[in-house]
Amino acid sequence: MLELNEYQNKGLVWYGCKNNDHIAKAKTHYDELDNRLHGGFPTSGIIEVKSMLGIGELRLILPFLADQQGNQKAECVFIAPPIQLNAEFLIANGLELSQTLIIPAYDPVEALWAAEQCLNSGCCSTVVLWQAELSIKQVRRLMLACEQGASSLILIRNSQAKSKGTRFLSLPSALSLSLHAHPMGIKVKIDKQKGGIGSSPFIINMTERWQDFTITNSEQATSREPSNVLAFPNIVNH
Repeated sequence: MLELNEYQNKGLVWYGCKNNDHIAKAKTHYDELDNRLHGGFPTSGIIEVKSMLGIGELRLILPFLADQQGNQKAECVFIAPPIQLNAEFLIANGLELSQTLIIPAYDPVEALWAAEQCLNSGCCSTVVLWQAELSIKQVRRLMLACEQGASSLILIRNSQAKSKGTRFLSLPSALSLSLHAHPMGIKVKIDKQKGGIGSSPFIINMTERWQDFTITNSEQATSREPSNVLAFPNIVNH
């Protein structure tokens, strides 16, 4: 049988409830999430986000990305985004285009290589990588790169891929979140967090910040169509 230290060396032991006073964090600017995370996202290490694509996962992390870019005066890097990121959208959400890099590396090996180089460089505040399937060995390399470059990696894993046969390993990340769509914003479950515990699902209310993409309580309570729904014209077959 393996001894405990052998499990530790393999990165298979998770210390979820260790004292988190030494963990540097930055606000997400969503009070519900900051309270549950005891301050916000960790500013170094891997933040795992398991989500269907296009349900608000970018809206959740943008305030953190903008703060980290501004505070560290360093690059924010997007690797293999599944959508075309609009420059006007990034500017409107506080990102400095001169310090924003988009790398369309859609081959998984190339994307991982690019992420590791960016994290290692010491020139990047945060790297956002879209990749569903990773091995423990690959994640440990990315963790070491985060430590080397004092940077953070937000790893967005498409939860739809799981139903297509992708096996989601439990990764040794500093924080792991599962996201689900909700009319008022987004439903979040904290699967694990370093220095803390997980949580049952809770709602992050985005109705003030993102009025065009959410439905308020009053709209849900009435029978009228919410203001962010466009009706299709009636089509009559002849």
